[in-house]
Amino acid sequence: MPDWVTSVALLSKSAIHGQTDQNGNFTSRLLMPGKYRVLASAQSVRWDAPEDLEKVLPVMYQAREVELGAGSTLAIALQPVPIY
Repeated sequence: MPDWVTSVALLSKSAIHGQTDQNGNFTSRLLMPGKYRVLASAQSVRWDAPEDLEKVLPVMYQAREVELGAGSTLAIALQPVPIY
């Protein structure tokens, strides 16, 4: 999610989400250069359900902050964060 996301409405509109493959890898070609927060969760999140997004916002402080440049590739290791 972009680092400026601070509300459920912004999270709903701006988060790029998906599942990892069997090796735990996630690839997105949709990211523009900028600062992002990256979060992994073992629980499913319904990205169209405000009640689920309300649970994501409080754990954003545990997200890894990254910055992407134009044409850059990033590899990071994350531990899943519990979302209650």
